[in-house]
Amino acid sequence: MKLVYAVITLIALISCNNQTKKETKTPKIEGYYYINTISQSDVTNYNLHIAFKALNQEVLGFSGCNRFFGNYILKDNFIKFEPIASTKLMCPNSKNKIESNLLDALTNINSFSLKENKLVLKADTTAVITATLNSEKIE
Repeated sequence: MKLVYAVITLIALISCNNQTKKETKTPKIEGYYYINTISQSDVTNYNLHIAFKALNQEVLGFSGCNRFFGNYILKDNFIKFEPIASTKLMCPNSKNKIESNLLDALTNINSFSLKENKLVLKADTTAVITATLNSEKIE
C-alpha cells in the first residue's frame, strides 16, 4: 500500500512540475541583414550590413569602411554584443563617423525584436538600429 501511495505521489509531483515549466523560445536572428537606420538616421547609402551566425554566436559585418566581427549572447529577446573587433583601414571622415556611430550603438544594444524580415536592435525599449533580412549571403 505504501508503494502505491509513493508512486501516485511521485506521478502527481512530476505532472505538477511539468505544468509549471514554461519554455520560452529564443527568436532566431541568424542571417544577413542590411542596416537601414542608426538612431533614426537613414544609412542605406553606406551599404552597412550585419550577420548573425547562430552556431557559434558570431556576429560580423561591414561598418562603412571596415569589417567588424565578434560574438554575441542571445537569450529570449535579450542580446548583448561582446567586445567587437574590426579591421583598421583609413577612410574619409564621413565614413569614419558612420562607422563610429554603428560600433558605438552595438555596445548599447540589450534587446531586439524580429518581425517577418525586419530586425530592430534596441537599447532598452528604444530602437537604435533597424535592418532588413537579405536573402543573399554577404561575406
